[in-house]
Amino acid sequence: MVDGFLPDVLAPTRRIQRGGCIAVGARSLLRIAVVVFAAGTLGSCGLNQIRVGYAGDVAAKGKVAAAASRDFLVTVDQTRVAANLDLIAMDPACAPLQTYVRRQPDLQAFKDPANPPKGWLCATAAVKDVTYDQPFSLAPLGGDLEPTFVLIDALGAYASGLAAIVDEKGDDPVGDLTDALALVRSAEGLLDSLSGAAPIVPAADDKRLTAIQGFAQFLVDLQNEKTKADRIRKYVASQGSADTIRALRDHLSAWELSRRSDENLRFVLAAVLIKGAQAADPPLPADRRRGIAKNYYDRAAARVSSAKLKPAIDAVLVELGAADDDLRRVLRDKPNLTAAERARLAEITRERIGKAFDLLTALVTSFKA
Repeated sequence: MVDGFLPDVLAPTRRIQRGGCIAVGARSLLRIAVVVFAAGTLGSCGLNQIRVGYAGDVAAKGKVAAAASRDFLVTVDQTRVAANLDLIAMDPACAPLQTYVRRQPDLQAFKDPANPPKGWLCATAAVKDVTYDQPFSLAPLGGDLEPTFVLIDALGAYASGLAAIVDEKGDDPVGDLTDALALVRSAEGLLDSLSGAAPIVPAADDKRLTAIQGFAQFLVDLQNEKTKADRIRKYVASQGSADTIRALRDHLSAWELSRRSDENLRFVLAAVLIKGAQAADPPLPADRRRGIAKNYYDRAAARVSSAKLKPAIDAVLVELGAADDDLRRVLRDKPNLTAAERARLAEITRERIGKAFDLLTALVTSFKA
């Protein structure tokens, strides 16, 4: 009955894979229907759902981590530029590219914030026991950030690769059947008008066709899920994501020290300005004093708020690393599942057995009718 009803368009030469999920042509639907109730088969497919779900979670977290890390590096670079500009503005001796900073700035000479004296903070050449021996670079970070950006790009590519697999559309033989039958019906309509023959192809609302489509889609979804899990396993095995995450955390920690140093420099210079404004004689105009005070309070607030950036990003990277470890664990052939994962797997299996039973009942009933 089934073979006489179904066109060849839904008869691909697929078979049930050993230990895998189900992929069949519609001619075999009733012959393999009982197989879908095997808990081992649906359990394996349920594990694939967990695997694909974990991969999607890693992809989402990876994209967030990459974007946050990139924004942090931009902040590091901007803070360095701002600190250099503050330094150059505070002392004409602070050269545009590099300078020698005094070990003890001459605060006594700094009396007019509107016209700071040359040499109170910087020197154009090293002076023994007066300046630090090594020059202080005022150049932008530029290429120094590039190795960290490379790590961020690698992390982003890993996340995007996983997302591409998870989001990929699988095969749609049910859609192919629908299109094929619509075409056949069109041709049959023309023949019927010529011969007056009774229709052979079932109508679009035929209960048998609806039941077959629902059951076939269920089987195809299981196979597409298994295909995704297999591709995810191969992709993850080819990627050194753990090393990338670890290296990126180390890089960002080093840049946090740089950023904090630049932020502290800006705060110290703001404090010197406000001290000079208080000591100025004659007093500075009110709007000038207000501007200097506001700059000081802004720098103090920035120190507090910016100090929260790196810990927040590190927490995201730690969470990403844990999610990636979990993904790699469940991708193994015989994974060591947690109690929560075992419970979730049992829930998925129960849901799928119930769905398979409902679809099979509808399929058998439609043909009996």
